Formats: sequence, structure tokens, C-alpha cells
Amino acid sequence: MMIVEHEINLRDYWRVIVKWEKSIAVIVVVITFFSALISLFLPKIYKTDATIMVVGGQRSGGVAMAAAQMGLGGLLGGIGGGSSSSTQLLVILKSRTLAEKMIERSGLMKIFYEELWDKTSQKWKVDDPKDLPQMEDAVKNFFSQVTFSEDKKSQLLIITAQMEDPNLAAEVVNGYIKELADYINENTFTAAKRNRIFIEGQLERNKAELLESGKELTAFYGTNKISNVVPTVDVDVSMNEAESGEQTTAESVERKVENLTADAKGLPGIPAAFADVQKKTDELRKKAEAVEAMIKKAHVVKDIPQQVYLQYLTLRRELLGQVNALLTQQYEMAKIDEAKEDLNFQVIDWARVPSKRLKPKRRQIVLTAFAMSLFLAVFYAFFREYLAKIRLPS
Repeated sequence: MMIVEHEINLRDYWRVIVKWEKSIAVIVVVITFFSALISLFLPKIYKTDATIMVVGGQRSGGVAMAAAQMGLGGLLGGIGGGSSSSTQLLVILKSRTLAEKMIERSGLMKIFYEELWDKTSQKWKVDDPKDLPQMEDAVKNFFSQVTFSEDKKSQLLIITAQMEDPNLAAEVVNGYIKELADYINENTFTAAKRNRIFIEGQLERNKAELLESGKELTAFYGTNKISNVVPTVDVDVSMNEAESGEQTTAESVERKVENLTADAKGLPGIPAAFADVQKKTDELRKKAEAVEAMIKKAHVVKDIPQQVYLQYLTLRRELLGQVNALLTQQYEMAKIDEAKEDLNFQVIDWARVPSKRLKPKRRQIVLTAFAMSLFLAVFYAFFREYLAKIRLPS
């Protein structure tokens, strides 16, 4: 008996559908048609991504320093001391600083606000400076199209861009990776890096002194003959101010006088008045020469045996060579320590220009619209049938 009633109910449902079949068909066709039409006008969105892997940074010193300079130190502290380098690098990737650099580098401001940019005159179309696009809004727009994620298991970082221009999407992702590398190299200033820079400076100075000692030794052999006729030499023990590019006192005074004389030429009344000043300057020059002679005399050690001076030059060159070898070894060790402490990453997959669009998926839109419209049309038919039964007299 229950089966018969069920069959009767199904027949009633079918009669309702047949009765309102024209209305159902119209609703389904109209909704499906307009959905397909709208899908044709939707902007095409292309997706591309790149994958990077963190290498090095065992002590996370480099990334922590870079993040601190971005003002993200508190955020890293909230992540916890045991946070991985990939998580910390993800924080830097999401920073506003990198986004602003990328927007300026790729000229994304003109692309995001294309309707306000005049390509012909290369100017904004707005008259009031307050109406100009703001970087803060551009950053929000940027992060709505570029996203970052982390694979917890492999600790890989994925940079994804979804844009209307496929070439621009790949350019932005790859450019963002380069911008990240540049920023880390420029702003990560760890203790190991400071040590390496200090040793590098010491090594450069030592090499210069070593070469100068070789020149002194060669000059001694070329200008002096060790003999009993001239058994001694006078040695200047000054720090060689001339090597640093500084002028002597007399030369400095003379150069200033020449400059002032050249400036005074062509000016009315100045040469005559300048004559008195020049006399006083000549007196100062003579005094400067006398002072210079006294200083030079004070820095000269006289009557040094040639054998002793030759031993001094040879020993000095040997010591500088030993110091150079020691500094070179320390420099290589400092570079190794810097590599351990600094944060580096390796690009696993660069972003490629996508050939297929991500959105809109027109077939899926049409099928979804057809299914939804069919459901709504059937519901509409039964609702109209219900209203018709209520209006019938009992």
C-alpha cells in the first residue's frame, strides 16, 4: 500500500513539472545564457608561482637582524625562539618594505591605477595631489594578487601571483625573489659579517705595507752599496704622510695662495688689496717651510749602519709576510662563519609565464548556472502549483 502511494506522489510531481515545463525551460535557458555571456566578459586571471628553500642560517642571526631593521622584531619574538628560518623568512616576504620596493621597481602603481595614468604624457590625470594614488593602497592591492605560503613538512616557501597579464605575473614573482636577496645582502649585518669586514680592511692595509716594504728594499739595493766608504745612512722614520695623499704644510699654503689669486683675477679693486695679503702669505709660507724642515729633521734617524738598516728592511718584510699569511687565514675563516650565520635561500623553481588561464572557468560556470537554474525553476513550478491549489474553493 505504501509503494502505491509513493508511486502516486511521484506521478503527481511529474505532472507538475510537465504542466510548468515551459516556465522551467525559460528560466533555465535565460539564467544559463546570461551566465555564459557574463563569463565571456570576466577578466582573464593567470596564475604562476615560484618555490624557494632556505639554506644556511643555522643560528638565524641573519634573518633576525634583517627583520629587526624592518621593524618586525616583535613579531619574530612572538613566533618563538624555536621558529625555523623558513618561517622567519616568510615574515620578511610579507613585509611592507619589500612590497613597496617591488611596486617601485616594476612600476606597478601605473598598472594598478591604469585609469588615472596618461600613457601619452606620462603623467597622472589628476590635478589635486590628494587624489594621487597612495602607496598604502597599492600595497594592499599588491598583497591581494601576490600571496605567500609555507609547506610545513618540507619547509619550502611558495610565492604565488594571480594577475591579468601572464608576463607581469612571472616578472613580479621572480623580481620579488631578487628583491629579497638584495635586501638580505644589504641589511643583514651580523657579528660575523662585521668581523669579516674588519679583517678584510686589515688585510688590505697589510698588503699595501708589504708591497711598500718591497719597494724600499729594492730602492736600498739600487741606491746604496754596502761598503766601508759610506758605512751609514739617514733613515726617515715618519709614517709617510705623502702616501695618504695629504700635502705638506708648505705645499698646502702655496696651493691656497694660488687658488685665491686665481679667484681674485677679473674682480675690480681686489688685486690691489690682495697685494698686502700676499706679502703676509709669503711670510707664512716661509714659516711653514721652516716648521716642515724641523718636523722632517725630527723624523730622521742619522748615521744608521747600512748592514743594520738592511737587516731591518729584510726583517720588516718577513714580518709583514707572516702577518699577511695569518690575516688571509683569518679572513677565510671569517667568511665561513659569515656563511653559517647569514640567511640564504635557494630557488627550487622560478616562476614561468603561464599559458593557460586560471579564471574564469567558463565551462564550470555554465554547468553550475544550469544546475542552479534547474533547481530554482522546479522550485518555482511547485510553488506556483501550491498557490494554485490554495486558491481553489474547497
